[in-house]
Amino acid sequence: MNTKTMRMLGLLFSIAVAGNCASMVNKERAKQVKKIAIVTATANSGPYQRGGGSSLTQMAAVVSNATGSDALGDFGGNRLVTRAYKGISSRIPGWGWQVIAEKEVLKKPAYEEFKKALKEAEIDNELLRKLANSGQQVPTGFPNYNSRSHGTNEKVKAALNKLAKDLGVDAIAFVDLDIYYGASFAIGGTGVAKAKASLSLNVQDQQGEWIIRMQPAAQTEYFSGDSDGSTALVGGNIPFTDGTEKLYNEAIDEAIKKMDEGLLQKLK
Repeated sequence: MNTKTMRMLGLLFSIAVAGNCASMVNKERAKQVKKIAIVTATANSGPYQRGGGSSLTQMAAVVSNATGSDALGDFGGNRLVTRAYKGISSRIPGWGWQVIAEKEVLKKPAYEEFKKALKEAEIDNELLRKLANSGQQVPTGFPNYNSRSHGTNEKVKAALNKLAKDLGVDAIAFVDLDIYYGASFAIGGTGVAKAKASLSLNVQDQQGEWIIRMQPAAQTEYFSGDSDGSTALVGGNIPFTDGTEKLYNEAIDEAIKKMDEGLLQKLK
């Protein structure tokens, strides 16, 4: 691929991201935000192969999480989702918003009320129970959360609005990470694959009105990253090692960079 073609592809990608960001961001509401708190961060428990032109839903990505070598305890615990959470947190001040410290969020009684509302919502909803027990990665102290399922529950919505007010913030944010891989060569579950990550960020104000609205990370590649290198598939899976963690860190960092650049353009 020559330099001219590369530049053209880069330009087309920038235009596509800018257009998508425009539809994601409510600029008038965003102008009212000075202080924000990230209240949830979630990721699927282990990587899967994404491709073939089909779109996975968040539920599919979570419930079909890998087992065995890719189970939550083996695939880095919560290190990958924590990296994404901290990475996004570090970029938000550049958008002109102050971020409330994690410890300030977790110690609020209203945060415990929010987690209680999640549990109560799961009691009466089989889908939510499956999500809660599916082994999502979450940073320490954070609950499992799915904006498309939990977020439609009236008790959960009320708890979130109260949490925003008690924290004294203008908005609250939800980080969603999807880790997967793209096989560049695979036969019978063996081959070579690149680590990939996709990020989604949703932000709402104290009244529950959306400021930034995105599809679940499993349904989008607007803000996605690839690892620089590749790793071998073992039985159709990527085992968690120091080497594969490095690859996923590279993919996550690239996704964070793309999100930062894309949203900064629309929030300034």
